[in-house]
Order: sequence, then structure tokens, then C-alpha cells
Amino acid sequence: MLSVRLLILPFLGVSVLAGQATARGPEAAITRAAIAPFQDALRHDAAALCGDLVPAVAAELVEGSAAAGGCANAASREFALTAPNEPPPDARLSLEPTVQDLEVVGQRATLKLSFTFITVAKKPGLTTATIHHAGPIKLDLEEAGGAWLVSSRARLATVPGCYLPKPRRCPRGARVAIFFAGEVQPVQPGLGVSIPAAVKRAGGREQREFEAGRLVVAQSGCLACHRIGDSGNRGPGPNLTHVGSKLSEREIAHALADPRAPMPSFRHLPAQKFHEIVRFLALLQ
Repeated sequence: MLSVRLLILPFLGVSVLAGQATARGPEAAITRAAIAPFQDALRHDAAALCGDLVPAVAAELVEGSAAAGGCANAASREFALTAPNEPPPDARLSLEPTVQDLEVVGQRATLKLSFTFITVAKKPGLTTATIHHAGPIKLDLEEAGGAWLVSSRARLATVPGCYLPKPRRCPRGARVAIFFAGEVQPVQPGLGVSIPAAVKRAGGREQREFEAGRLVVAQSGCLACHRIGDSGNRGPGPNLTHVGSKLSEREIAHALADPRAPMPSFRHLPAQKFHEIVRFLALLQ
């Protein structure tokens, strides 16, 4: 999907009052501030990205920021690890934001943000377009010194990979920058994942556990980075369609509670919901 992966869920096609070209006043300023971190991450602009966030969030944007000399230095280090040709130098970036449920109370604002990201790479006789949808993402913002800044948790890291469209090639060992901010919102009450045949045959408790876990997974944003059946995004995380045949329940629980960056930990979930996710994934065989 490009050099910077965003938290992705299927796009929620809802038209909103802010984020349009005609929007003016506080709504337009808040929308610009909400989209700014994603724009600057895509541009690999470390200084601007850190400046889009409140200081407390910027300080934790990259693991080890303090030791690296601050947010901008740490972010620049991460971007420097990515493949030199990502994104393609002739790519055109376009962000078309829509905003839902915008609420402003004094110097604080919350909203749900969705946008379309388009990369168009041109070469003689070849044009490659890549389109992806991000959102809805719930973001919190604060006004400070006359400017709106994102106050939701944000993280930047790199993972092995290459997302250049063919015929381009990334060098061996290339890495991709992964940026996410805010909280991914569920777009539907459940996942479009069919009940496995073995679970149907077992019925009873196993089927109830599968259905309960399916709902929690839909609410927890797992589809942002993973594919399950015909639902979700193809990366940057692995396909989970048959994860239960590869990992034990104990291994799944460990991966959820103590994951590798940039995947967030799910240890904060209530014990029952955590157990339901584990059981759901374990039943995907």
C-alpha cells in the first residue's frame, strides 16, 4: 500500500460537513489538523509530523525518542531506514478527508476521520494507480497557541517489506514506515467471516465463543492491519484466516498481550473480551 501504512478499515462512505473544500472556520482548521499527521508521515517529513502532535504524544511517537534526541530525530531515523525509492519520486499523493461526529468543547475536539489515499506512479508507457481507504479513525485534538494539534496516541515504526508497484524493486532488506494515530472505529457490528465447518459441527459452546469473539474483533480494529477471510486489509500484519492451525491459544494470547511494534497491545481489554478474541482466533483453523 505504499511507503507508509495507515490503520486501515474498509472506507465508511459517509458524507460530512467538515473536510470539504467549502468548509470554513473552526471545522476546516480542525479537519486540516486531523489530516496533517497522515500527510506528513506519507511525505516522510519528521519535523512537521512531530509538530502536528501535542508534546506528550510527540515524545512517544517513536520508541526510544528520548534516547535519539527527541521526536524529530527519532522519526528521521525511522524514515531513513525505509527503501530509498518509497514512495516513488514521481508519485502524486492525494488525500480527500471526510469528517463525522465533529464535537468541539472549548479547546478540545473529537471527530471521526476517513480519507482516500491515491498514489499515481508514471513511467513511459506505464501508469500505476494505488488507492486505499483509511478510517473511520476517532481522533482527539487540542488547541494550543491558536493551533489545533492531535492529542490521540500516535506511533511510528518500520517493518520489513516493500510496497513499490512493479516494475520497481526495493533493495534487499528494505523496510516500510508504519504510522497510525487515534482509534480505529468498527464499520459494522460484526465481521464478514463465515463460521468454520468444524465450529458449525461442534455447535453449542464453540459456536457461541466464535460469534462472541467475532464481534469483539470487529470492535477492536484488528482488520486495520490483518485479513480474515474476505474481510480486512492485506497487511502490514499477517493473514489470520487460519491462525488457529498455526498457533496455540497460549501463543495467540502472548502475541496479543506482548506484540511486536507497531502492533498495539490488547492487554488493556477487559479479561472477558481478551479471552473472546483469543478463542475466536484459536477457532480459525
